[in-house]
Amino acid sequence: MIKFKRHTIFFLAFLILGSTAFAQKKSKKTKSDNAATPTIKEDQIKRLTQEALFINAMQSKMLGNYNEAIYRFTAIIKENPNNHAAHFQMAQIFYSMNQLDKAEAANKTALSLNPKDEWYYVFLGQIKADRGDLSGAADVYRDLLKIKSDDIDLYYDWAMLLEEAKRVEEAINVYDLIEKKTGEHEEVFVYKLPLYESTNQHKKALEEVNKLIALDSTQFRYYGYLGDIYAKSGNDEKAIEAYNKILALDSGNILAFYALAEIYNIKGDVAKQKKILTDAISSKDISAEDKIKLLLPAIQEQIKDNDNEANKKLLDDLLDILVKAHPQDQDVLGLVAESYFTLGEKEKAENFLREITKDSAATKDNLIQLLSVLSELEKYDELYQESQAGSERFPDDPTFDFFSGFSATINKNYEAAQKAYQSGLKKEFTNEALRLQMLIGLGDVSSELKDFEIADNSYEKALEIDPNNATTLNNYAYYLSLRNIELERAERMSKKSNLLEDNNAAFQDTYAWILYQKGAYSEALKWMEKSMASAKDFVSVDMYDHYGDILYKLNRKSEALQYWKKALDLDSNKPEIAEKIEKNK
Repeated sequence: MIKFKRHTIFFLAFLILGSTAFAQKKSKKTKSDNAATPTIKEDQIKRLTQEALFINAMQSKMLGNYNEAIYRFTAIIKENPNNHAAHFQMAQIFYSMNQLDKAEAANKTALSLNPKDEWYYVFLGQIKADRGDLSGAADVYRDLLKIKSDDIDLYYDWAMLLEEAKRVEEAINVYDLIEKKTGEHEEVFVYKLPLYESTNQHKKALEEVNKLIALDSTQFRYYGYLGDIYAKSGNDEKAIEAYNKILALDSGNILAFYALAEIYNIKGDVAKQKKILTDAISSKDISAEDKIKLLLPAIQEQIKDNDNEANKKLLDDLLDILVKAHPQDQDVLGLVAESYFTLGEKEKAENFLREITKDSAATKDNLIQLLSVLSELEKYDELYQESQAGSERFPDDPTFDFFSGFSATINKNYEAAQKAYQSGLKKEFTNEALRLQMLIGLGDVSSELKDFEIADNSYEKALEIDPNNATTLNNYAYYLSLRNIELERAERMSKKSNLLEDNNAAFQDTYAWILYQKGAYSEALKWMEKSMASAKDFVSVDMYDHYGDILYKLNRKSEALQYWKKALDLDSNKPEIAEKIEKNK
């Protein structure tokens, strides 16, 4: 539905009932026709009867009984075809029933019977607009203004419809009419500017904005319009001049800095771009929040083209300036760290975050950022230490316990991992996904510790949170298969995990191993080969080991020996594999 500037269709029954719709035209009487003329009482009875019928019809309409309302209004119109109010009510009913053709026909009839009613025009315009006839809707407003020529809002509606109907020149002419009635002012220019731009009337747009500047040269917004017009028409020097005029009037205008930086960026003038951005970031008149907004496009551009060394140097310098200007602003520090990390400078991000987190005022978010970077850098010893320190500073947040458990698990310190997960799971969670990950982690490390009661309980709780979590299903199934218990359930869970996530080498390996445990060696081989194909160059020790075991059971002993040797080459600290090779079984 088209939304107009001022007019909203909203009709109440009493407005209609109070109209002249029921007035009867009286004729002069003569003595000769007195006998045929109804008495005053009869005339009143007839009028009251018609009003009662109208009220009943309106009641049906308001209750949504549209078919009944149509029947009643049709009867009224049959009795009095000139009842424009009844025709209008029919139009509204058809509109509500989405029968726009009938709505338009009924509304036109009402309008022809009462061409002075503003609302009939407005509703007709709405119907036409909803039918997609924006040009026709605009013409309705043109006709309406013949009887409401002083209503400025109607001119705005008319112009908007002309613009929507792609009758741009006519829309501009209507805005010119508004200016003749109200005088030149910014609101009309703002409406006209995109129309001038869409028709490449840059000269006309410049004339208009210069008129505004002549009226008040202290309004920096006017110079913004001027700069934009010059920039879009390719006159960079004039655009720069206009934006600098803004800064002369408003030294902290972030939009002017942004526009200038964009022009110099397009021109490839890195030196001037850097100066503009440096001035903005160093300015005491601009908030840290606005400076961040100013730098975001440069960061995004660098992400797209990270090989551009000149831009990378520019961005590094600007980030340094930003930190010096706001050394205590945590949003700034967080942005800088995130920028380094996103741009692939993970070591720089780590060093920066370590400096920040030395300060006792460092926020929890800063510490978590550091943990994320250490995890990405696979510095698991430092990750464990920093996680432990974070838990001491923020003992109520389980995030630090998660990182402690995760890093301890990677380092195969399963006791420490179990302790961290158990500690974290006793705390309040605002993030259910984090709790799920910690339950999975606790299940895994407890399985490694052969603490099966805790392991099974953790996996069951994880499945209560998300019964379709592929990782939970896979890990639980795998550890059940290692224990050679509940293999039917393990097979169902493993099969489901593979349906949820295609081509996951670890999940396929689990399913193959369960089939092996069930003695289905040929089927296990098919899934093991799928797993090896999915893994490509990242085959794990367990996968080679499992492949060897399956081949051995299929009496392909020499091949089995080769894969056991490959497993031992990846990890020599596997005495059980070394024993298989030695005994060849």
